[in-house]
Amino acid sequence: LEVIEAAFVEQGQGLAVFHGQFALPMTKERNRDESGALTGARMRVTSGGLLGAGKVGLQTSAASVGSGAGVALLFDCNDGLVAIMGSAYGNLRAGATVAIAAKHLAREDATTVGLIGSGRNSMGLVQGITAVRNVSSIKVYSRSEENRRSFAERAGRAVGMELETVDEARKAVEGSDVVLVATNAHEPVFDPAWLTKGAFVGSLGRITELDRGLFTAADVLVVGSHEQERTRYYNLYEPIPLDEMVAEGKLSADKALELGDIVVGKVPGRRGPDDLTVFHESQGGFGGVALAAAGYEEARGRGLGIEINL
Repeated sequence: LEVIEAAFVEQGQGLAVFHGQFALPMTKERNRDESGALTGARMRVTSGGLLGAGKVGLQTSAASVGSGAGVALLFDCNDGLVAIMGSAYGNLRAGATVAIAAKHLAREDATTVGLIGSGRNSMGLVQGITAVRNVSSIKVYSRSEENRRSFAERAGRAVGMELETVDEARKAVEGSDVVLVATNAHEPVFDPAWLTKGAFVGSLGRITELDRGLFTAADVLVVGSHEQERTRYYNLYEPIPLDEMVAEGKLSADKALELGDIVVGKVPGRRGPDDLTVFHESQGGFGGVALAAAGYEEARGRGLGIEINL
């Protein structure tokens, strides 16, 4: 959490740099699913840098959809390549980013949490929110009863509290001070009308998992990165809701704020207890660089790793 918050401080200071994530197909057959996303083996690349910390880098993985270990290359802005490491911290980065957003945007007295999704990113969400708020209850919904029950047991052990499973998304959302969403849904997974007054919504899946009405209803709308929100990643047909709504005259061009500007106090976050605050995590590459740099320094301090000369 500290490492990721420091990275967003750099973003707020204009010192974070990044490029939209992209993917290269690894098969002659470039098949796509019904949404237009590449299926099968592909190489994905995310890059970014923190000029204040003097580190830039990239993370890449080459595997079939939903699997495969990644590799990170970390560069010092003065000394060049300093480390090659496994990038096994993507879920931690995503969960910590949403947690930092919740720290600045959720009500101080928020205690009840609703979670939609029980996949690989959900554990980081539970760990993150319980670190920044005094959580008393967490309700979990996902389409598979077996998956949500298994996840609830694992997450409960990880954070030392019992998680409740529910069989409808509405049951997870209603009455929750914080609603966290982590799915691959191409359609909205909950109705904004279900939200409690003053709720915080944190999303780190496809932005299509959120209803467009949520963006107009939000008193405070925040993204991890404007540039990343305009990037379709490996799916050339993925909607870009915020830009599309601006073009249609349904959303003010300056409504979506960047998290870094809120962290450093350039713009206010939550202004009152009844504000609906919404955050979408944009997969900004500078967060991965921040964690890679922290891991590199920790490894050096412990005398771990293998020194090589290139």
